[in-house]
Amino acid sequence: MSFFIDNNSVAPQGVSSQRMELAEFQFDALNGLLATIRRSCGGKCIPLDYGENDLTKGESECTNRCVAKFMQAHQTVAIHVERNHPITDKDLIHYEHIKKEYLSGSEDTSTKSSS
Repeated sequence: MSFFIDNNSVAPQGVSSQRMELAEFQFDALNGLLATIRRSCGGKCIPLDYGENDLTKGESECTNRCVAKFMQAHQTVAIHVERNHPITDKDLIHYEHIKKEYLSGSEDTSTKSSS
C-alpha cells in the first residue's frame, strides 16, 4: 500500500508536506528492506577481498538468485499473513498514529493512550 501515490485518484494532486513525510516513511521502510537484502546476499555471494572492479559472473549469478529467493520468501510470507492472519488498522498502533498525525493533519496528542 502506498501512502504517497493514490492509486484510486485520477486527477493529479499537489505534493503536500504530509505526503512528503509519508513518502519519507515509505522510503525508510524500503531502504531497511534493501539493507537487509544487501547484508544477507552480499555476505553470502561477494567475498571481502575484492579482486576485480566488477562482480564476477559467479558473484553476479549468486546475488541474482539470492535476491530472487529473498523476494519470493518475502512475498510468500506476506500472502500467507494476508490470507490467514488479516491485520486491521486497530492491530497497527503506529499506523493509527500515522493516520491521525499525517492524514488528518492533526497534531493533537491528547487522544494518545499512555502505554
